[in-house]
Amino acid sequence: MQSNTLIAMPLPPHRSGAIIEAVEHRNVDGARVRAAAACASQAIPAAWRMRPEGQRNLTEAQYTQLVVHCCYPQVLEAAFTLPGVAEVAARVQLLVAEIDI
Repeated sequence: MQSNTLIAMPLPPHRSGAIIEAVEHRNVDGARVRAAAACASQAIPAAWRMRPEGQRNLTEAQYTQLVVHCCYPQVLEAAFTLPGVAEVAARVQLLVAEIDI
């Protein structure tokens, strides 16, 4: 796994291609990538704090791991397209709701 200081844990190698595709699809510079990654990094714990009752059994670390391993490319894409952390957190919640936990 490659280390990344912008998220709470290393990115899983099986998601690398999708993450690269999300970045290349946007044709953005490094500053925009860092800003999107920082937004995603803030949105994941925000989504955890607002998680529905059915997900209350997940710790913050478990929730973060679930998001990073299952849908981080989509979260990063949302961070490129949505206006702020709250909107990205709402998207994270929708993505997690689609996962059969």
